[in-house]
Amino acid sequence: MKNRTAVLLAIAVGGAGLVIGMLFSWSNAQAAADQARAAERAAMAAAASHERVPAQEPPVLERPDSRVPALTESPKAPELPPATPATAPPPSEFAGLLAMPESTKAEKKAKEQAIRAILSERTTPLLLKRFEAGFGEYLYPEQKYSGLPEDEGVIYGVQMPGGGTGTYRTVLPRAEYPELYELHDAADRLAKESLAMGMQEAREGRTQAGQPTPR
Repeated sequence: MKNRTAVLLAIAVGGAGLVIGMLFSWSNAQAAADQARAAERAAMAAAASHERVPAQEPPVLERPDSRVPALTESPKAPELPPATPATAPPPSEFAGLLAMPESTKAEKKAKEQAIRAILSERTTPLLLKRFEAGFGEYLYPEQKYSGLPEDEGVIYGVQMPGGGTGTYRTVLPRAEYPELYELHDAADRLAKESLAMGMQEAREGRTQAGQPTPR
């Protein structure tokens, strides 16, 4: 009986050992199979990546300017609008007055007087307005005026208010009244020319009379 038991135990132990050995062997075989399948899948993925055709890039859109046909002729220069003929400035209001003859001393004097009459008529209201607007320059407390060096070449007015409150002077700006200054300059020129002609006539008269000519 003891031997049978020992045999049975040995068989049982041996059977257990055999079963354990088979389990270990089957586990190793299963792991090896899994590794083989993983390697096969990796190889297939690598082959598929090498065989994959690269995707084509979308075509570049054609630029709008590339569709413009080339010009076979040079473009024509733009036509310029016809030149507008220059128009003459409107005649001066005093054109007739300035066109008066002035060949002789008598004509110069007559023309000068006519111009100064118009100047007095036109400039007096303008000068009064400047005084009323406060553009009068106070000169001195006395009410007298003997002229100033700056009076030359300007249209001016002098005011002496009642009550002995002094003397004031104002000037018309040349830039604001160009036509009036055209008359003023013409009158000054005629006055100087008339004076020069008068002095020349006086010298000639003394020469003819045998009188010495003053220098």
